[in-house]
Amino acid sequence: MAEEFKSLGEYLKEERLKRGITLEEISQKTKVSLRYLEDIENDDLDKVSISDFYKKGIVRKYANYLGLDESEILE
Repeated sequence: MAEEFKSLGEYLKEERLKRGITLEEISQKTKVSLRYLEDIENDDLDKVSISDFYKKGIVRKYANYLGLDESEILE
């Protein structure tokens, strides 16, 4: 059976939960707004009115905190 395709938000949330990390912890350590982290996991970051540059930076910080390869995540 083929593996189901996961969205970026689903993948990051799954990885975060595997590690037992809360969004609040990531927010505190990375200084990224909890709202933005929630938007990433809900695949709603495109609805936020910030530049793509900042969106990529937020995703990069999230991925780095989880110990994931940021270049793979941003592709």
